[in-house]
Amino acid sequence: MKLTTALLLTGALAAPVCAFASIDGTMAQGIRERELCVVDNIDAESEFRNTLVRSLRTRGYDVKFVVEKGDCDVAMTFHAAYGVTKGWGPRRVLKASSFVVYRYSQPIASVQFRYEKSMFGGGSNGTVEQVISQMVFKLLPPAP
Repeated sequence: MKLTTALLLTGALAAPVCAFASIDGTMAQGIRERELCVVDNIDAESEFRNTLVRSLRTRGYDVKFVVEKGDCDVAMTFHAAYGVTKGWGPRRVLKASSFVVYRYSQPIASVQFRYEKSMFGGGSNGTVEQVISQMVFKLLPPAP
């Protein structure tokens, strides 16, 4: 009984760590600008775009949308792909996303997200807003 309880407790403590396992990347270094240029992606849903802006502002950045990454010294691009999961019934979920930060059009940092299905059939990564916030936190230091 003690071994079973210990295994369940260990599994419960490990679960939050597993939920973050699908977000991987490197943090941008040496950003001295408070304003971050973001290359607008017309293919991204407005919900995703608005959530990204909120997350960047929470991290302390002012957002300026631009057409190309060369329009600013430091710029960020983003991509999002959605799919349908069956879990507790069909629902649309964020399947993959990536952010890349460029300095003078050369990549200096990136972060990627990939949806991971949990053993109970649902997603293990939280809401779109939580995922985007975690990605921004991993990619960008607090604004100067």
